Amino acid sequence: MPAKPPPNASARASTNAVPVVVVVLALVLGALAAATVWLDVANSATAIPPGTGLEAGWVGALAGLAQLVPGLLLLWRLPRHPIAWVLVGSGAAWVVDSFCASWTAYAVYTRPGLPGASATFYVYQRLGAALLLGLPVLLLLFPDGRLPRARGWRRASVASIALTALLPVVLAFVPSHVAEEVTDSALPAPLAALDIDPFSVPLPDAVWRVLLSVAFVGAWVSMLVPVAVVVRRYRRSVGERRAQLRWLVWAAGVDLVLLVAGWLSDDPVSGILLAASVGVTSAAVVVAVTRHRLYDIDRLLPATFVYAVLALLVVAVDALVFAAAGAVLGQRDSALVAIGIVAAVYGPLRDRVSTLVRRLFRGSRDDPYAVVSALAERLEVSSDPSDQLLAVARSVAEAFRSPFVRVEIEQASGETLHVEHGTPSRSPLVLPVVYRGEDIGRLLLEPAGAPACPTATSACSATWCARPRPPPGPAS
Repeated sequence: MPAKPPPNASARASTNAVPVVVVVLALVLGALAAATVWLDVANSATAIPPGTGLEAGWVGALAGLAQLVPGLLLLWRLPRHPIAWVLVGSGAAWVVDSFCASWTAYAVYTRPGLPGASATFYVYQRLGAALLLGLPVLLLLFPDGRLPRARGWRRASVASIALTALLPVVLAFVPSHVAEEVTDSALPAPLAALDIDPFSVPLPDAVWRVLLSVAFVGAWVSMLVPVAVVVRRYRRSVGERRAQLRWLVWAAGVDLVLLVAGWLSDDPVSGILLAASVGVTSAAVVVAVTRHRLYDIDRLLPATFVYAVLALLVVAVDALVFAAAGAVLGQRDSALVAIGIVAAVYGPLRDRVSTLVRRLFRGSRDDPYAVVSALAERLEVSSDPSDQLLAVARSVAEAFRSPFVRVEIEQASGETLHVEHGTPSRSPLVLPVVYRGEDIGRLLLEPAGAPACPTATSACSATWCARPRPPPGPAS
C-alpha cells in the first residue's frame, strides 16, 4: 500500500514552484518589452497614419513593467496572495498589449506582409479593453486580498467586476462594422484588409449596438463601487489596516499630480509620467501588503501633501505673473519677475502650508499656545466639574487627533468622576494625572492610527498600548 504524502506536501510543492514561475515570467515578459522598444525604434522612420490608433508601444510596456516588477517581488514573498497575482496579471496584459500594437504597426506599415498582423491587431483592438480590469479588482481586494464581507457589498463588487469585463467580452465578438458605427470611426485600408472578425457572432446589429453602448458606459460606471469600497474600508479601519489604506491614499495623491503634469506635457514626458504613476501605485501596494516600514506613511503622507500643494501654488503664481506681466514686459523679463516673486513667497508659503497640514494630520499638538488657548476658552464657559473635564477631554482629542479620550478624577469623597469623548476601538494609552506629587486620576488616550493590542489588559512594548500604571511613589 503506497504511503500517503504529508498533508502540506502539495502546498510546499506549489510554494517551491513559485521562484521558477517568477523567473520565467520575468524573462519572457522582459524580452517582450525589449522587443516592443526595438519595434518602436524601427517604426519611428515610417509614416504611420494618425487614425490607426497604433501608438508607440513602449509607453504601455513601461507601465506594464511598473506593475510587473512589484508584482513579481510580492509573488516571490507571498505566493498565495491574490493581489500579487493581480499585479502580475495586469502588468503582463499591458506588456502583451503594447507588443501587439508595435508588431501590428511594423507588420502592416514598416515591413508589410509579415505574418501575425491580424492576430496582434485583434488582441490590441478587441482585447485591449481588458486592461481596465486591473485597477478596480485591485481596489476591491486591497489590502488583504478579499472582497468585502458584507453580503450587499460583496454582490456589488462582483457586479462591478462583471460590468467592467463586459466591454472586452463584447468587443471580442462584435462585428467590426458595428463597432465602427458606434465609435464613429473607420479603419484605414491597410488595417481593414486584415482578418479583424475571426470570432464575430451574427446577432442583429441593433442588439450589438445596445450591448456595445451599455458596455462602454458600464466600464466607467463600474468604478464607483471600488472607490466606495475603499472609502468604506478606510472609514471603518483602525490601526494597521488604516495605515495600509493610507498608503493607497498617498499613491492616489501622487498619481493625481503626475497625471495632471502628464496631461500638460507632450510625448515622451507624458508617457513617462503615466508609467511613473502606475509604478508609484504598485510600490505603495507592495509596501502596504508586506507591511514593510508600514508606519512611515505617517510622515510621508503629510510631506507629500505639503509639497504637492506648494507645487500647484508655484505653478499658479507663475501663470498669474505671466498673464499679468506678459503683455507689458517681454517673456524674459516676465520670467525674471516670476522667479523673484516665487522666491519671495516660497518660504512663508511653505511654513503656512506645513502648519496647516500638520494640524490636519497630527492635530494642534505642535502649537502648545493654541492648545492652551482653546482649553482656556472652553473652561471660561464651563462651571460644572463634569463640563470642565469634558472640555479637557475635547481639547486633548483635538490636539492629538484621538478618536477616544477618557478623563478620570478621584474626588475627596472617594468617588470617581469621569467623562468620555469619542468611542473606543482598542486599548488606549493610560497616563496618570498627578497633582503635587499625588496621583488624582488618569487619562486614557487612544492615539490616531495606532494598532490594537492583543488584549485590553496586556502590557506591550509599543507606546500606544495600555500599560499598567505604577503605584504612586513618594511626593517629590
